[in-house]
Amino acid sequence: MVTTVILEGIQNSANLVINKQRLSIDNLTFKLFYQWTVAQLICFSILISCNQVFGESIVCDLPRKGVNQNVLQSYCLMYSTFNIPSSFTGPCARTQPRESVYNTYYQWVAIFLMIQSIIFYIPRIIWLMLEGGLMSYLGKGTTGKLIEDMDQKTDALLSVFKDQLENKYNRYTFLFFFCEILNIIILISQCSAFIRKPKMKVMLNNEINPMCEVFPRIASCNYWKYGGAGAQMRYTALCILSLNIIIDKIYVWLWFCRRIRFWMMQMKMHRFFKEGEDLRHIRSYLDSCKVGDWFVLYQMSKNLNKRFFYDFLVKLSKEGKVHSL
Repeated sequence: MVTTVILEGIQNSANLVINKQRLSIDNLTFKLFYQWTVAQLICFSILISCNQVFGESIVCDLPRKGVNQNVLQSYCLMYSTFNIPSSFTGPCARTQPRESVYNTYYQWVAIFLMIQSIIFYIPRIIWLMLEGGLMSYLGKGTTGKLIEDMDQKTDALLSVFKDQLENKYNRYTFLFFFCEILNIIILISQCSAFIRKPKMKVMLNNEINPMCEVFPRIASCNYWKYGGAGAQMRYTALCILSLNIIIDKIYVWLWFCRRIRFWMMQMKMHRFFKEGEDLRHIRSYLDSCKVGDWFVLYQMSKNLNKRFFYDFLVKLSKEGKVHSL
């Protein structure tokens, strides 16, 4: 029953973000940010939240009696007073003695992932407002497989492009580039503070497992209690943080996904500027187009009927002379 509820919640959350749209107002790399990245973060947030509610985030062992087990575990989880003992010689032991490390993020991971998903969606919201429904307006009645009165609609679209769009949409293009750059900035800034580059290099070199310190599986907790004579007594419990086994896998996966997305953005930028050098060799019309005209035509090519767009482009290239850059 619980598993079904969890899976339905993840599926519904993903469907809110990953929805198939008939018209495209961006590109694949842009979609990777506001669709797949956001959907992943939401799903992971739900998964961790459900594990915290229905599972056991922490299990503590205290040899001495007199302390309720549930009280001890709730205290250690709530106040986050865990420290990794430097003298511990079991699995995930620290290689060098250091000062105690206190962790205070366990109950915030799910919320942090949800906040990240909202931040990654911001460029999408900005572009939706800036785009202003241009592709929807230009693609009205010309996106299907069959188009009635093709010649009439071609002439109408040609008139709209010449009168309202040509040489006037450089700002439209630069705003889209701004949103893509904003994606990169968010990607770099949101790279998790829990996993840093040097630690990942060490992990990949198999020297030590840095996740043992970033997301410790075993930690100690100091629990204070007043005795019968009014004296304060300290109990040190050894705790197993089972939730961190899930959290560290999630962040390693997100780290690799972000590296892939950053690489794709670099390749896309390189390809765009490389093609910008070659545009003058493609067609004489595109040679004289401003970058705004080229980008609008590129967006139209993804949404309009292919045959219709070809006829439109042929007529446009023969219609008058476009002012050079």
